[in-house]
Amino acid sequence: MVFPNSASSEKFFFIKTYFQIISWFYYWRAAWNIVERKMAYPQEPLPDPDYLRKDFDTCVLTGDPECVYSLGADVMLFPDHRSQVMAFCGHDDFCAKFGDERALEQAKRNVER
Repeated sequence: MVFPNSASSEKFFFIKTYFQIISWFYYWRAAWNIVERKMAYPQEPLPDPDYLRKDFDTCVLTGDPECVYSLGADVMLFPDHRSQVMAFCGHDDFCAKFGDERALEQAKRNVER
């Protein structure tokens, strides 16, 4: 994928990451997904109904830890799609830091190759 300028590639990464975060948030709460996880791991408890009813906007606006995206946080500590930059950046330590400028630049270089 070739981008005409840096602003276009940054917009791509922002939009892709934004939609991946929201998609994962609702995917994890989807009834069919919960059933599949329960069948695969019957010993695990079912999620709390309040957790399942939570919507993304409320999660963000109330500062719920699940929806706090702190710059510099290690994305490997979260079981979600907090950062798609890492998928394009590589395996260097800085690639796992949320919002890392070097990670974004490396990811753009890799995508533009």
